[in-house]
Amino acid sequence: MPVNTVISIEQNLVVHTITASVDRSIIVDTISKTLENSDYQSGMNAIWHFNDISNVNLTSEDLIFVAEYASKNIDIDGKPYKLALVAEKDLPYGLTRVYEAWSSERPVTISNFRILEDALNWIEE
Repeated sequence: MPVNTVISIEQNLVVHTITASVDRSIIVDTISKTLENSDYQSGMNAIWHFNDISNVNLTSEDLIFVAEYASKNIDIDGKPYKLALVAEKDLPYGLTRVYEAWSSERPVTISNFRILEDALNWIEE
């Protein structure tokens, strides 16, 4: 399984951990499955942890597509939430910065991190 998703109602948090490889279909499928999960609630904060990614198959067009997909499917009620993007390696980290730029018009506050604990602390603030 390329993505492990944990939904915590108590923490108002969804954590997606992706290992090995990432592409547009993995991200979109993960979002879709999360939205269908009965534990998911609108406005939940989220962390995407790109853990030890060895294969990144994302273009700028893919990032735009994902941002638009999220806008149409996650943000439909306009509830504000936080999104932490965590990537230790340079390439995935750079892509998280690009994604942040493409999401500037959404009701989400995005921050990028290299360390998961820093992201968790930011979400809890």
